[in-house]
Amino acid sequence: MVALAVLTAILPPLLFSGQAFVTWIYRALTFLVVSCPCALVISVPLTFFGGIGGASRKGILIKGSNFMETLSKVRTIAFDKTGTITCGVFDVTAIHPDLIEERELLHLAAHVERYSTHPIAVSLKEAYEDENDGCSVEDIQEIAGKGVTAVVNGRTVSVGNSALMDSVGAQWHPCHKSGTIVHVAIDGKYAGHIVVSDKVKEDSAAAVTRQQKSIQKNTETGNLTEVKKSLEAIADATKTLQEGIDAVRDKIEAFDTKAYFAGGDFTKQLLESCAEKGVDVRGETGVYEMFPFKVRIIGDEEHDSEVWINRKKLPSFRPSYVAESIHADQVKLYNAKFNEQTFMSELADAYELACLKSNARIGSTQSLDKIYKFLAPTARARKDYDKQAYAFDLARLYEKGTDAWISKSGKRYYFGTSRDGKSGIRVLSSSGVESFINTLKM
Repeated sequence: MVALAVLTAILPPLLFSGQAFVTWIYRALTFLVVSCPCALVISVPLTFFGGIGGASRKGILIKGSNFMETLSKVRTIAFDKTGTITCGVFDVTAIHPDLIEERELLHLAAHVERYSTHPIAVSLKEAYEDENDGCSVEDIQEIAGKGVTAVVNGRTVSVGNSALMDSVGAQWHPCHKSGTIVHVAIDGKYAGHIVVSDKVKEDSAAAVTRQQKSIQKNTETGNLTEVKKSLEAIADATKTLQEGIDAVRDKIEAFDTKAYFAGGDFTKQLLESCAEKGVDVRGETGVYEMFPFKVRIIGDEEHDSEVWINRKKLPSFRPSYVAESIHADQVKLYNAKFNEQTFMSELADAYELACLKSNARIGSTQSLDKIYKFLAPTARARKDYDKQAYAFDLARLYEKGTDAWISKSGKRYYFGTSRDGKSGIRVLSSSGVESFINTLKM
């Protein structure tokens, strides 16, 4: 049957003039469907099943094949953003007290919402972890569409929306932030409000990107109606994304870096993280030796907060990250193979090459920084050999404490120390003795 269909599509246009291929291909397909209906009967349901299965993998449940056909005609979709564009998981993103401290405002709201299962109530309880603090919570009343009231330690606390505030006579005021505003009143007096926002799904930005591509395509084809619909969809999704961005930005701006450093919290957490990682720490007052690194912590109310490892300024202020970076570099250095005589011979060869390149006699003084440039290509089976590894090898050689180092050829070499730490290579012995060396001569 397939062969006859092919012949039907090809032969008539070739044998008879004025016969179009399109017409005979269509007749051949008709002949194929009539002669082989089983293939058609099987293929159509499979198409529907494939579509339903693909939708289910994306978390979309379609009741049946007839609804699949209906979906092909859909032009507009209306949906609730909670759990669709957003995750349906709420977080406390801002606390704005009027009469009391931030923590006290959150504390009262969490206690009033203690027995509620509403997602916003759950977010308040999660934000205030010290629920069992001995406070007395009595006479809890849920008011439909408004909120919850309770007596906390003898004070009547009302937590809910603006309608609840109006009912208890509290003079509330709106908030400039986006999200759900939870107002709090104590004995009828407005105490402040808490902002609770939903988390944006990770793929919401991807959805916006797809809409942008759709706009580009429809613009090229001139389908302005679809362009308008896509723009409206992007506007809604962008608003939700902006709320998430604003919430993160507010948290960053609210963080007082100077107080974090000046109060000693950063240093305390860094030392705790180093202890967990097994990093040996020596020193105090902001300057610590963590062999073979020097860590300097700068920060008070008058100066910018900075963290330096040797001469490198770190871009991160997370103590665990700093400790992890030091630990990782230590492991890398400690695990590198080191043979004193091999390194001394390579250093001697690099020294003589530096003398040759600078037209200096053998025996003259050469900068260790210049010698490193000729030593680095050897790398001794390492994938990389940075200056930190170079300084570490020098430290292991230098801490032997001898006046001269003898290469395999029997030549003696001497390190020159430097008073200027900026021009020398810093070496730190395992016992914590610091030196700066900047030259080598024979």
